[in-house]
Amino acid sequence: MEMKIPVGRPPTGNKPRLSVRMEPEALRRANEGAKAEGVTVGRWLEAAIRENLEREKTKENDA
Repeated sequence: MEMKIPVGRPPTGNKPRLSVRMEPEALRRANEGAKAEGVTVGRWLEAAIRENLEREKTKENDA
């Protein structure tokens, strides 16, 4: 039996990082929203993306 040799980086459990370019006003508002909810900007943006996807899914189902 042939043994597989792992390729690439080992899993760390960390989430991938992403750099995003956005308008300064959008970033300011994201920072304010995150601060108001007591979460990081990354977590706030994740929630905003999920909410938008749900809205779009509901809109498609209603059509």
